[in-house]
Amino acid sequence: MKILAIRGKNLASLEGEFEISFTEEPLKSAGIFAITGSTGAGKSTLLDALCLALFDATPRMSKARENNVLVPDVADRQLSQNDSRTILRRGTAEGYAEVDFRALDGHDYRSRWMVRRSRGQVYGSLQKVEMRLTDLTAGGVEVGGTKTELLAKIAGLIGLSFEQFSRSVLLAQGDFATFLKARQSEKAEILEKLTGTEIYSRISASIYEHWRQAKTGYEQLKAKMQDVVLLSGEELEKLMEEDRTLDDVIRREQAERDRQKARLQWLNEQERMLTLLREAMEQRAAADEAYEKAAPRFRVQEEWEQAQSIRESYVQEQRCRELAVQLAGQLESLRREKTTLSRQLTELQAAKEKADAELAAYKEELQALRPRFDEAHRLDARLEEIRKQVLDAASQRQQASVEVEKREKELADLARQQAEAEQQDKLAAEWLDKYKSYETLIPKVDLIGDLIRNIRAAREMRASNERLLTENRQLLAEEQERLTVLQQEAQRLDALLPAEIATLRARLVEGEPCPVCGSLHHPLTGTGEAPSLQEEELNRAKEQNNRSLTLLQEAIARHTNELSRLTALIETYTRQAEEGATHLASQVALLPDWKQWLEEGKLEHYIRKFVSQWNERTQRRHVIQEGLAKVKSRLEALSSERGARREELNRKVAAHAQLEQTYAQVKADRAALFGGQSVKQLQQKQEQHLKDLEAAAQKMAAEVQQCLSRLQHCKGNHEQLVKEQARTAELQAGAVKQIEEWLHLHPALDGRNALDRLFARDADWYRQEKEALEKLKELRTSRMAVCEERRQSVDKHLSDKNRPEDGVTAEQQTELIRELESQLEVRNKRKLELHLTLETHKKNEKQLAHYRKELEQQEEVYINWAKLNDLFGSQTGSKFKEIAQGYTLDILVAYANKHLEELSKRYLLQRIPDTLALQVIDQDMLGEVRTVHSLSGGESFLVSLALALGLASLSSNRMNVESLFIDEGFGSLDLDTLRVAMEALESLQTQGRKIGVISHVPEMTERITTQIRVVKEDNGKSRIEVVVR
Repeated sequence: MKILAIRGKNLASLEGEFEISFTEEPLKSAGIFAITGSTGAGKSTLLDALCLALFDATPRMSKARENNVLVPDVADRQLSQNDSRTILRRGTAEGYAEVDFRALDGHDYRSRWMVRRSRGQVYGSLQKVEMRLTDLTAGGVEVGGTKTELLAKIAGLIGLSFEQFSRSVLLAQGDFATFLKARQSEKAEILEKLTGTEIYSRISASIYEHWRQAKTGYEQLKAKMQDVVLLSGEELEKLMEEDRTLDDVIRREQAERDRQKARLQWLNEQERMLTLLREAMEQRAAADEAYEKAAPRFRVQEEWEQAQSIRESYVQEQRCRELAVQLAGQLESLRREKTTLSRQLTELQAAKEKADAELAAYKEELQALRPRFDEAHRLDARLEEIRKQVLDAASQRQQASVEVEKREKELADLARQQAEAEQQDKLAAEWLDKYKSYETLIPKVDLIGDLIRNIRAAREMRASNERLLTENRQLLAEEQERLTVLQQEAQRLDALLPAEIATLRARLVEGEPCPVCGSLHHPLTGTGEAPSLQEEELNRAKEQNNRSLTLLQEAIARHTNELSRLTALIETYTRQAEEGATHLASQVALLPDWKQWLEEGKLEHYIRKFVSQWNERTQRRHVIQEGLAKVKSRLEALSSERGARREELNRKVAAHAQLEQTYAQVKADRAALFGGQSVKQLQQKQEQHLKDLEAAAQKMAAEVQQCLSRLQHCKGNHEQLVKEQARTAELQAGAVKQIEEWLHLHPALDGRNALDRLFARDADWYRQEKEALEKLKELRTSRMAVCEERRQSVDKHLSDKNRPEDGVTAEQQTELIRELESQLEVRNKRKLELHLTLETHKKNEKQLAHYRKELEQQEEVYINWAKLNDLFGSQTGSKFKEIAQGYTLDILVAYANKHLEELSKRYLLQRIPDTLALQVIDQDMLGEVRTVHSLSGGESFLVSLALALGLASLSSNRMNVESLFIDEGFGSLDLDTLRVAMEALESLQTQGRKIGVISHVPEMTERITTQIRVVKEDNGKSRIEVVVR
C-alpha cells in the first residue's frame, strides 16, 4: 500500500484548498521528507486528512473516549467531541479530505471524505458525512455504495483496518518508549493498546464469569436435591395398606347413605304430592264458582250476536241523522259568505280605478324631471375626476414630506455615527501610541516562541540528564563497593587451602548466599566428596570470582564513560539554555519583567496576547477610519438631496391647494341640483315608487278577479248542498222502517234502547269477551283433570319400594343421613391426606431423578469452566491478557529484531522470561545483557523505532507498507541522538519506503532537505508549501 497524494479544503487551520503529491517532484524522489511548522500551525492536520479520507476517523478523535462530552458548533448547536465533522474550519460552509493511494490489487484509487453545511451557509447545520471512491486506473470509474459499504471496500483495498493503519503507517515509537520504562503492572495495558488485543481481557473476564455462573448453578442444584424429602419403604407400605382399607369402608358407608337418602326423598315427595292435591281441589272449586257468576255475560254475548243482522241499517240511520245536521249548517254558512263576497267585489272595483289613475299621473311627472337628471350626472362625473386629482396630489405631498423627514433623520443618525466613530478612532490611536514601543515584537513572535520552547526543552533535558547523572553516580558507587568486596574475596581465595573448603561447605545454609560464589543453592553440602574435588571447587570459585571482577570492572568503566557523557550533555544543555536566554534577551529586552514571566512560563502567552490585541486594534482602527470616510461622504450627499426634496414638497403643497379650491366650486354647483342628493339614489327611489304603483294596480285587478271567482264558486256549492239534503232524508226514512220491522220479530229486547245498548259495544269488546268466557270454560275443564291426575299419583306413590316404616318422620331421616355424611367426611379427609402424601412422594422421586441428571450435566460444565478458569480466567481479565500479551510480545520482538538488525547490528531485543519486560543483548560487548533503563537516548530511540516498525509489520504482515509517518519522539533528543535517529531513518529509506517526519526541532529539519512546510498566517490560518533547501 502506497500513499500517492493528499488533498484537502478548509480543515482546522488549513483554510482553502491544498494538495501534496508524492508522484511529482520534489517529493517523488525524496525518500525522507519533513513536515515542519510552528506549534499549532496544522502539521498533524495533514495526518488527520489522510485518515479521514480513508476511514472517516482520526487517531486524535479516537482517543476522545467520553462520547457524552459536547463541543460548541454554530448557532447554539453542539457536536460530540469525537465527531469527525468538528475538523471543518470555523467560518466555512464546506470542506473535504482526499487521498490517492495504490491498493493491493495494483490499481490506483482516489478516496474523498466530504462535509458541508445546509444551504451552503456558514451558519447552517452540519450535514452527514459523504464518502466517494474512484478507480483511477479504470479511467475514473466511481465505485457505488453507501458510506458504510465504501469504508469497508477501502479497508479491503488497503488491507488494513483503521487501527491497523494507525499502527502500520503512523508509527508509535513514542508509546513504545513509554512501554520500555513502564512498571510491570502497566506494561500489559500499554501493549494491549498498541497491539489492539483488548479481546483477551474480555475473554478472560468472560471465562471467569462463565465459571462463576456454572459454580453457582452447580451449588444451587445440590442445595435443591438436599431439600427433596422421600418416604422410607416401611412408611410407604403402611400408607398404601391404609389407603386400600379406607377405600372399602368408604364404599360401604356411601351405599348406606344413598339408601337413607332415597327414603328421605320418598317422605319429601309424599308431602309434596299431598300438598299439590289440596291445591288442585281448591283451584277446581274456584273455577266452578267463577263459571256460575259469568252467566249474565254469556246472555249479553248471545244478544249481541243476534243484533248483528240489523247493524247496517242501524248505522245508516245514525249516519243520515248526523249528515242532515251538518248540511243545514253548511247551507247557512254559504248564504252568509255569498252576501260578504258581493260587498267586497264592489269595494275592490272602486280601489282598482283609483290605483290606475295614480300610476298614470306619476309617469307624466317622471318625464318632466329627465333634463335636470342629465345635468346632475355631468356634475357628478366632474366631481369624481377632481376628487381623484386631489387625493393623488395629497399622496404626493405626503410622500414628499416623508422623504424630507427621512433625509433629516438619516442626517441626524450619520452625525451621531460620525461623532461615535471619531471617539473610537481617538481611543484606538491613543492605545496604539501608548504601546508603539512594543511594535517591534510583532514580527518576532514566532521566533520568540521557538526560543522559549528551545530554552524550556534545554532546561528539561538538563534536569533529566542531571537525574540520570545522580542515578549513575549511585550505581557507580554501589559497583565500586562491590568491586572492593570481590577484590577482598579474591585475596582470601588465593590464601585458602583446599582442606578448608570442607569446613566452609559445612557452614552453608540452604537459601543463604555462598561467601565464595554467591549461589543460594548448595548441592554438595554434606556429600563427603574426596579431597580432589575440594581443590577443583576452589579453582572453580577463583575463576568465577575473576569473571565477576572482570564484568564489574567493565560495568564501572561503562558507567564512568556514561558519567562523562552525561556531564558533557548537561554542560551542552546548560550552554544551549544560556545561549537561548541571551538571544531571547536581545529580542525582548524592552519588556521590564520578561525574566520573571519566562520563569513563570507566561512570557510567550503575554507576547502573543499583546500581538493579538495590537493586530485587533489596528484592524479595528482601519475599519473605523474607512467607515468615517463613508459617513462624511454620505453627509454631504444627503445635505444636497434634502434641499431638493424641500423644493419639491413646496410645489406639491401649492398644487394640492389649487385642486381643493376647484373641487369646492363644482361641489357647490352640484348642491343646487336636488340638494346635492345622488342622482342614482333619486332615480332608484323613483323607479321603485313606479314599480310599487304598478304592483298596486296589478294587485287590485287580481283581487277583483279573485273575489268574482269566489262568488261564483259559492253559488255553485249552495245548489249542490240543497240536492244532497233531499237525498239524505230519503235514505234515513228507509233505514228507520227496517229497524222497526226487526224489533217486531225480536220481542225479548226492549225496543230501540236495547239496540243502542248492544251497538255501543264494538267488535273488539265482542272478541275480548268471547275469549274471556272461553278461558273460563277451559279453566274449569283443566282444573277438574288436574285434580283427578294428582289423586291417582298419590295412590301410586304409596306403593313405592323406598317407603319407610310407618311413624318415621323426615326430621328423623335427615338426622340419620347427617351422621352418615359426617363419618364419610372424616374418612374422605384422611383419604385425601394419604393421596397427597403418596403423590408428593412420586413427584419427589421424579424431581430427584431429574435433579441427578441435571447435576451430572452441570457438573461437567462446571468442571470444564473450572479448568479454563484455572488457566485463563480472572475477574479483571488480567490473567489471560498477560499470557496473550506474552506471546504477542514474543512475536513483536521477533519482528522488531529484524528491523533492529537493519537499523543497527549491535543490539538484539529479548523478553525476560515470565514477564512483559524487555532486556537488550549488546552483541558488541560479547552478548552482554543490559536493562532497558541503562540505554542512552539514542539507543532508546533505536529500540522504540524497531518496536514500532515491528508493530507495523505485525499489523500488515500480508502486505508491504511503502509510506510511513512519524509524528513524535524527536523533541527530547540531544544532537548525538538525533544523528543516530537520522541514520536509522536513512536506513529505512534504503528499503524502498517513503518516510515523513513531523517535527519542529530545528536540528532535525536542517538535516532533511525536502520539506512540507505549514506556514502560519493571520487569523489562525495556515498555508502549505513544498520546498527543497
